[in-house]
Amino acid sequence: MTNERKLDARKRHLDVAPFTATEIEKIINAAEGTEKAIISLCNSTGIRSSEWIALEKQDVSLETLEIYIYEAIVYGHRKMTKTLAGQRVIPISKEVADLLSVEMNSHDSDYVFVNSQGNPWNADSFRKHQWKSIVEKAGVRYRYPYQLRHTFATRLISEGRNLWSIAKLMGHKSPQLLNEHYGNYIEEYERKAKLKERRLDKHLD
Repeated sequence: MTNERKLDARKRHLDVAPFTATEIEKIINAAEGTEKAIISLCNSTGIRSSEWIALEKQDVSLETLEIYIYEAIVYGHRKMTKTLAGQRVIPISKEVADLLSVEMNSHDSDYVFVNSQGNPWNADSFRKHQWKSIVEKAGVRYRYPYQLRHTFATRLISEGRNLWSIAKLMGHKSPQLLNEHYGNYIEEYERKAKLKERRLDKHLD
């Protein structure tokens, strides 16, 4: 299926179904402990499941409020990110840092997140069990965890963040993929920005 066929009549990408701010709040409130830390991190950084699974304690700076993405775990195999652009530094909030601190101090593993057996998480297992249960408890329409990444991107776009900056945070070489997946959100922001500018000009006149 080509990218064009994945767009609806309004140029919305059919794979992109971000959560609203209210839905995110409900999901995070429905989660506890490790699951809450994982979801909060993904929502605030847009990292992939393969990346949070591979995140090590040494990749978290609680002092500068940053995480460093170097590797991913896919089907149980640890490897470098697909591209050099995938290796990146992402800022985190104090709230997320506090959640990560609790996780890192709760076990002796080098990884930030470990399951009940003390091993790195499996993305499919997390999605099928913990994530599904939390979304149902929150009373939110089910979408895959990957929509947290889409939510992160569309939120930054709606805030008017520079597209190159967003692409860098998400591990893309350029904004090209942003335009392909979030073109309608970019256009909507630009329309609102132009309308705001016209209203301001009219007020000044």
